[in-house]
Amino acid sequence: MVGRNQAAVPIAAKAKSVGLTVVGIIPMNRFDLYGRVGVVNTEMKASVNGSNNLTSFDGKDHQNGATYGVGGRWEVIPHWALFAEWMKDDKVKVDSYLFGIDYKF
Repeated sequence: MVGRNQAAVPIAAKAKSVGLTVVGIIPMNRFDLYGRVGVVNTEMKASVNGSNNLTSFDGKDHQNGATYGVGGRWEVIPHWALFAEWMKDDKVKVDSYLFGIDYKF
């Protein structure tokens, strides 16, 4: 909450990553376990624009690092499967969770 003598300071932040991974799959009948490992390049941008010059900041940073994860895929019926995956980016300390439906042609 902003008090009477305080002003809100607008903050904007944005991050995007591009990575390349290798996936190893262990098939088990209608269920697959898999793991991935690779590299990722992340770009982060942030800006703070206050009402005076003391609270203004624009910054940009690039990080290269390792990424890894594990997941599972369950074929519910032929050609259709459910999957779940966790992936970690070490440099920027980000965990990603992915859940979905997979269709094979």
